[in-house]
Amino acid sequence: MALMVAVGTLGTVVGVGAAGAVVFVVSHRRRARRLHETHAGVVDICRAMAAELRAGRPVPAAFGAAARAGPPAMVALLQPAVAVARRGDSAELADAVAVLAASPGCAGLSRLVACWRVAATSGAALAPAIDRVADALQDDIELRRDITSTLAGPRATAHLLACLPAVGLLLGTAIGADPVGFLLGSRPGIGCLLVAVALDAAGLAWARRIARRVTTWG
Repeated sequence: MALMVAVGTLGTVVGVGAAGAVVFVVSHRRRARRLHETHAGVVDICRAMAAELRAGRPVPAAFGAAARAGPPAMVALLQPAVAVARRGDSAELADAVAVLAASPGCAGLSRLVACWRVAATSGAALAPAIDRVADALQDDIELRRDITSTLAGPRATAHLLACLPAVGLLLGTAIGADPVGFLLGSRPGIGCLLVAVALDAAGLAWARRIARRVTTWG
C-alpha cells in the first residue's frame, strides 16, 4: 500500500513537472518563431523600400509603402512610423524608426536608419545601401538558423540530464526503496529535495544562458 502511495505521489510530481516543461517549451518555441518572423519581416521591409526608392518615390513615401506591404506583424508594429511618414519629414521619420529598432527582433532597423542618415548628409544613393543592409540581415538569419541546428543536440542532452533525477526516483521506488517518502516525509529529505531542485534548475538555466548568448542577437 505504501509503495502504491509513493508511486502515485511520484507520478503526480512527475506529471506536473512534465506539464510545466511542455508549457515552457511551447511558449519558448512560439517566442522564437515570432522573433524569426520579425527578423525576416525587417529584411522584407528593407528590400521593398529599396525597390520603391528605385521607382523614384521619396524616402517617406517609399518607407510607408514598404511598411504597409510588409508582413501583418510588421504592419502593426510600424504603424507609428507610417503615421510619421505621411507627414513627409525624413528626419522625423528616421527618429521614429530608430525608436522602433529597440523592439524585439527589430535591431536591423537601426542599420536602415544609419544608412538613411548617412545618405541624407552625404547625398549618396540610398537604395544600394539598403540592399546591402538586407543582404547582411539575411546572412544573420541564415547563420542563426545554422547555429540553432547545431545546438539542438546539446540542448536535448541538457534536458535529458535534467530528467535523470526523476528516473532515479522511479528506479528506487521500483526496487522497493522509498525515496519519495524520505524526500517528502522528513526534514533532511525535504532539504535534499530543495537543494536538488535548485541545482537542477540552475544547471538548466546555465545551459540555456550559454545557448541564448550564442543564438540571440538583433
